[in-house]
Amino acid sequence: MSLAPLLILKTMKESVEALDDFINDFNLKTTNGTTVFNAVIHIVMKGRLQLQNSEVQIITSDGIFAIYLLNMDSGTTQVSDMYEAGKNLFRYTKRKCLKINGKAGENDFVISIFPEDK
Repeated sequence: MSLAPLLILKTMKESVEALDDFINDFNLKTTNGTTVFNAVIHIVMKGRLQLQNSEVQIITSDGIFAIYLLNMDSGTTQVSDMYEAGKNLFRYTKRKCLKINGKAGENDFVISIFPEDK
C-alpha cells in the first residue's frame, strides 16, 4: 500500500486546522464559507524574499479548503495565485501569519500571509 494517500490526508488535516485557527484568531470568520481580507504577502523562493500586498480569499465550504491571492503581480513571482489544502501544507504561527509551503517547478517556496489591521 502506498503511503501517498495517508500523507495527503495528514497534510489536509493539518492544513484545515491551521486555516481554522488563523481565521478564528484574526476574527475573519464569515457565515458563507468565503473570507476576504487585505494582507501583506512574503514570498521566499531560492533564498530571495519578495513582498507584495494582495487581497486574499479563503474558501472553506463544501469540502473545499483553498486560498486565493487575488491581485498578486504575477510578473515578479513564480508562484501560483491558488493553493489547496492537501496539495500544499498550511501552517499557522499564532497571531502572526499563515504560511503556505509548496513547490513551483523544481523550487520550494514559503508564502507568509500577514493580515492587515482592519
